[in-house]
Amino acid sequence: FFNPYFLKFLNQLEQQVSVIRQELIQVIQHEIGFRIYDGDAISEDKNITMSEFGSWKVFYFYHNFIKNEANCSRCPKTAQLFEKLQDRDEINLQKNELLMNGMVCFSAIDPGTHIISHTGPSNMRLTCHLGLIGCQDTFVIVGNQIANYSDGKCVLFDDSFYHEVWHRGNKKRVTLMFDIWHPSLLPIEKQAFQRIMHTAIQEGMDLEQFYHGQT
Repeated sequence: FFNPYFLKFLNQLEQQVSVIRQELIQVIQHEIGFRIYDGDAISEDKNITMSEFGSWKVFYFYHNFIKNEANCSRCPKTAQLFEKLQDRDEINLQKNELLMNGMVCFSAIDPGTHIISHTGPSNMRLTCHLGLIGCQDTFVIVGNQIANYSDGKCVLFDDSFYHEVWHRGNKKRVTLMFDIWHPSLLPIEKQAFQRIMHTAIQEGMDLEQFYHGQT
C-alpha cells in the first residue's frame, strides 16, 4: 500500500466525491453502461478472479487506454475531472504523464462477493480505489496487508502484487477505480510506454498479446 496523499490530486479528488457520487447514482440504479469486469489481469488469472457467488460489474470511462465516449457523456462531470487532472503540472510532470488512463471506471460489487487473489499485468502503475457508496465491511488484501474501504477515501496500492477483495457488508459497494504511474518511473519511461501503447492500439494489436506476448 502507498500513502494516497503523496500526490495532491488524490486529496483534491476526494473533495469532489459528492459530485462523482451524484453521477454514479444516476447510472447505477438501472446499471446503465455497466458490464461484467473483464479487466487486464495476467492471462492465467483472467477466468478465476471471481468466486462462485457474487457479482463484479464496471462502468468504464477508459478501458485499455481507449475512452468510452458514451459513458463519459453519461457522467460528464466525473469525466471532466480526469480530463483536468491530465492537464495538471504536478511535480514537473507534463500533460498525460500524471494519470495513466489505462483504466478508469466505477467498480461495483454485490454483498457476499469475493474477488479472489490475482495480479495486474505489470508493476509500472499503482491502482487507486476511491470509495463512493456501500464501503462498510469491505476490504482489500494486498500481499499480507489489509486496508478497509471507506466512503469518500482513497486506497492506493501496487496491483502487481497478489491482491483480493472481500465484501462482507449488506449494500452494493462502488468505488472509482483508476491507474496512476508508479512513482519510481522516470518521465522518459512513461513517455516511451505511452508511445508504444498508442502505436499498438492504432495498429489494432490485441491487448492480451501486447501485455503477455500471446495471441
